[in-house]
Order: sequence, then C-alpha cells, then structure tokens
Amino acid sequence: MGILEKTFMDNGTSEILIRQFDRIAMLPDTWDHNRHYHDFLLRFVPENCESGLDLGCGIGVLTRRLAERCRKVTGIDVSAEMIRVARERNGTTRIAFTLASAKDHLSRESDAYEVIISAATLHHLDLDGTFKKVKRALKPKGLFIVLDLYKERSLYEKILSLVSLTLNPLLHLLHRKRFSPTEKEKKEWREHSRYDHYNTLEEIKASSRRHLGDAVIQRHLFWRYSLRYTKE
Repeated sequence: MGILEKTFMDNGTSEILIRQFDRIAMLPDTWDHNRHYHDFLLRFVPENCESGLDLGCGIGVLTRRLAERCRKVTGIDVSAEMIRVARERNGTTRIAFTLASAKDHLSRESDAYEVIISAATLHHLDLDGTFKKVKRALKPKGLFIVLDLYKERSLYEKILSLVSLTLNPLLHLLHRKRFSPTEKEKKEWREHSRYDHYNTLEEIKASSRRHLGDAVIQRHLFWRYSLRYTKE
C-alpha cells in the first residue's frame, strides 16, 4: 500500500496530514473560497439554536459565526495547532474547542446537536461512516450543513471550473488586494493537495441517499458543493 493510499484510508487522522494542518494554522487569517460561502451556509441555521458542532473547525472562523446563532458550540479538529490558534482568536464561553477526530467525537454522541456544520473537511473522511455517525449525533429535526470540494466529471462541472478560474484572481483582488495567495500559502496548499481525495457528486449523492435519506445537494463556483439534511 502506497503512502497516499494509506493516508486516504486514515479517516483524516494521518500524522502527515496533521503536521500539514499544524503549518496551515500559521498562514494568514484572510479570505478564502470557504469563507466566501459562510453567509450562505449560516442562513440555514435557525436563530437561538441550543447546540452546534463544527466538524474540522480549523482556526475557528466558521465556529465563531455559528456561535452567534447557537447558545453552545463545540469545534473539533485533529490539529493541536489549529485548536490552539482557534482558542487564542475566539475566546468566548459559548465555544468549546476540542482536539478530536470526527470519527472519535461522533462515535461518542447521540441526539446531541441541533446543528452540525462542516467546511472543507468531509473529503478527508470516510463518507459512509461519517454520514451514519452524523445522523446518529443529530437531535430529531437537527440540521447537517456541508460545504466541501468534489471531483469534476460532467461537462457542466468543467465549465463551472473554467468560470471559477476566470473569477478567482478578481475575487482575490477584491478581498486581499492581490491576484493570488502568497507563495508560502501556495506551497503549503500544494503539498497538502497531494493527500486530498475528492468524490464525484454522484458518489456523494449515492452515499447521502444510503445513510441520510433526502438531502439538498448543490454545485457552486470555486470547486465546491453544499449539502443540507434535516433529520426526521
């Protein structure tokens, strides 16, 4: 078994990936493609929800936004450096940042959360196993919201990719006053991308149907898709 194959099978907890996430935690805290969709994701979260979970919280940007709508929020990540930075930048009694893998944390929870949210994490995890555990961890009528990346296959998806490539430098200029990330950012993300494993949208839909049931799945620009599921 090759090192890349083994990393894909480690369910997001390989030491290689964790060391990369530790380095990524020290990159500039600035706009990126995931933050571009935070407002979109959060508009589905009800006001004054009781409990929320951010799977793969990173430095806590989305976790902090979720805490504006939920009374109590847990953010989990496998990177100790991500958790350290998240605690440092987002000090509030409404958020508990915890060093844990999605697999381990979800395995301990049942009917625990009104909202579970995840941005750019699911492609590091086993889809089938994660969907099953998320469904178990949600309270009845609980909401699961995902933003993640997918593997392009159809002509339409390739056209969306070309449009994204065209718009990408313009959005960087608008938000960051430069046409692209810094060379250090490019280097870290290029190394990280060697271990990324993306599913096609058809594979994601099939897994969702098997383990969640009805879910709303949409393609977006910048190589992303979103998923929304409400537990019966």
